[in-house]
Amino acid sequence: GKTQLLRLLDRFIGKKNCTSISLQDIEDDSFAVANLEGRLLNIQGDLSSKWLSGVGMLKKLSGQDPIYANRKHRDPIQFDNFARLVFASNKPPIIEEDTLAIWRRILPLNLPNVFEGEKDIKNFVDTILSPEELSGLLNSALEELQQLLDRGDFSYQGSYSDRSRHYTVASDPARVFVEERCDVGSNFKILKSDLYEAYVQFCNEEKIQLSGESQFGKELRRVPGLSIGDKQYQEEGVRVRWWLNIALKISGPEAGEIDMEV
Repeated sequence: GKTQLLRLLDRFIGKKNCTSISLQDIEDDSFAVANLEGRLLNIQGDLSSKWLSGVGMLKKLSGQDPIYANRKHRDPIQFDNFARLVFASNKPPIIEEDTLAIWRRILPLNLPNVFEGEKDIKNFVDTILSPEELSGLLNSALEELQQLLDRGDFSYQGSYSDRSRHYTVASDPARVFVEERCDVGSNFKILKSDLYEAYVQFCNEEKIQLSGESQFGKELRRVPGLSIGDKQYQEEGVRVRWWLNIALKISGPEAGEIDMEV
């Protein structure tokens, strides 16, 4: 799993060469970035899903710009960053910026397998960290490095649009669901239960964590460019709950008006 992979990276690269700074602190804490000086790897294994309104420092750290960093009670420093930034999360933060500049820097990796029962090897990393195993891992890494240098890029990275979709499905699935599966406009409406049922199917197909119906409603309301309403109508003596201004693509707009009783 993710935790075992991060532990392996930490031990393989060496603790003195690693640090652990969250993505939010990289952007918001002017002192945190100084801890990257002289490090080879930044590992953060419990990334918050808190919304990221800016990624300016992330772009600097993953580019070739000199980094200017403040230090508490000491003079600021300037350095070149060599640390790769590795973050793990069940639901990564929503990134407001949607540009080529950010998606060419982010390489999402999906780890979908769950190891339970007999497949769950406790302290797996400790069992493979003998000098012989680490030597073999180094040899494999050097072989892959040469192939990477020959190709000039990672073999599994996909296009920038693939990366954007992969990341956004994990961080903001309601947005992708609306963009790909729904029509929006003042002539559309759909039963809340029908829309949520379609969303459940979407999440199952994408193999992502499912939000409850109430949380799904909150996520819908923050989808950029989507202005939806909700009403309860009386139909044949029964109250039914509808979303307004949205419908599934296969449904099309509902014709006619219905009487509303609040």
